[in-house]
Amino acid sequence: MNCPNCKTLNPDDEQFCAACGSELTGAVPTPPSVPATPQPAPTTAPVAPATPAVATLSYGDKDFPLHEGIKFLIAREGTDKCTPDLAIDADDVSSTPVEVTVNAGVITVRDTGTSIGTRVVKYLNPGESIEVKPGDMIMLGNQVITVS
Repeated sequence: MNCPNCKTLNPDDEQFCAACGSELTGAVPTPPSVPATPQPAPTTAPVAPATPAVATLSYGDKDFPLHEGIKFLIAREGTDKCTPDLAIDADDVSSTPVEVTVNAGVITVRDTGTSIGTRVVKYLNPGESIEVKPGDMIMLGNQVITVS
């Protein structure tokens, strides 16, 4: 199946994208192709290991791996402003996304212009960014997301 985030082709039984770590739940499985001529049985080739997650965001009973160089978006479920990696079904979460990135091992949270702001260690005004570390909490309205 193709990753909804980066469009990388992944085996249909995978839960997370090998390239970017995004959850593959809801992704449409890739239909099998029919070879024009009979092909020999496939051999098992070694698969390159996925880049290990630098950190994990946890919300409720779900964990979301954060990988170097990947932008992770958090917003209210049903928003038309983006396709969030974490969609939260709560009225106190903005439809404007909060962006979490990892660059050179540094995790940064940026409020991209929410109407209610974001709390991480301190209150972030719309447009502000802050570095976070494992153990910190991101608060969107009354919703808590932990960094581990």
